[in-house]
Amino acid sequence: MYFVGVENATTSGLPDVATNSSVVPFSDLTKLHRILGLSESLFGLVLSIMHQAVLIHLRFVRHMKSFELLMTLSAVSIVCMLVIASGSAFDLGLLPFSSVLIYYRTYVWLFLMNTLLAAYGYLVVMLCLDRCVALHKPMFYGHVYVRRRCRMAQIAAPFLVGAICATKWIGFHQLADDGLSYHEDHDHSRSAHYLVLKTIGSFVEYFVSGVLMIGLCAANVHKLRQLNKQHSDGLRICGPAQYAWQASHRTTAKICVLLTVIYCLTNWPYAITEWFYTDEWSQEESYVIASVAMNFLQALYLQINLILFALLSRVYRRTLLSIFRRCISTRGSLDVTVDQMSEVSSVDGYYLRKDESGEHLCRFSVGSTTS
Repeated sequence: MYFVGVENATTSGLPDVATNSSVVPFSDLTKLHRILGLSESLFGLVLSIMHQAVLIHLRFVRHMKSFELLMTLSAVSIVCMLVIASGSAFDLGLLPFSSVLIYYRTYVWLFLMNTLLAAYGYLVVMLCLDRCVALHKPMFYGHVYVRRRCRMAQIAAPFLVGAICATKWIGFHQLADDGLSYHEDHDHSRSAHYLVLKTIGSFVEYFVSGVLMIGLCAANVHKLRQLNKQHSDGLRICGPAQYAWQASHRTTAKICVLLTVIYCLTNWPYAITEWFYTDEWSQEESYVIASVAMNFLQALYLQINLILFALLSRVYRRTLLSIFRRCISTRGSLDVTVDQMSEVSSVDGYYLRKDESGEHLCRFSVGSTTS
């Protein structure tokens, strides 16, 4: 889960209704925790949007196929960053206070945030499974596995599992008697059945998904080595087509392996920190420091896609650079003055020329005879 360490509400920290803002009581260290969470989420939001823009360009402009899982992963990352930012902004008093927002922060935020994070992990599992089926059962993959109904099931299943795992956070917080602040429901969170539910939910959310990733990635790497050996033993008779096919699978397999390694390194320690989370623990300085570190690692995991794809995929890297160049050239063309332009020049499919007075630029499409 992602959490910001909400302390027990006190009367000194009631929201200031007169100023229409929300204020949750916390120490300076916890305030720094929220500020870092807000900063990380906003920075990650920029990276995730850039990543999604590249995927959309590859899918709809270059007409590349099988991008459903990758685009869903990126979309979940964007929504995660927005939810994290909303929780931190509300606790810092940056959002206007209302009954809807206090209800959202008390009863919905933890469940929604952890549903998305669990779904993200199992979407990575589905990505690894996608490569495993493509490598081991290519005929089944091409005729059945890539159909729309099957793809929708692959996308829906992680969200269902995530929602089930996140039920441990339903009822964890409750509104105070004044209806203006929230705190932990001790009767619910300290009960035996809740501890069992929290243990099972954390185990399925973090460790089961990690083990599945490891197993599928190991199968993918083993199969790629077998195919490479067969290709070498066959004196590379299949030529460039076989090499390109293996290169595509190899790139995706590398991305899956790195996502798996980073997932285990960042989320498995986090699961232990999450299990001990209570309002009392969130006031301890050592726990706040540990939670800051864990939240940073988990935010890093959500933001790492752009870097991984740019490092490992040549097509992705070229597309990203092309988008950057296009943005820069478009901005540069707007800064060109009349004196710097030649009598007739070509820019992005249009002709630019001076009009009769020589004071303005006339713009008309290629083939047009009127300005």
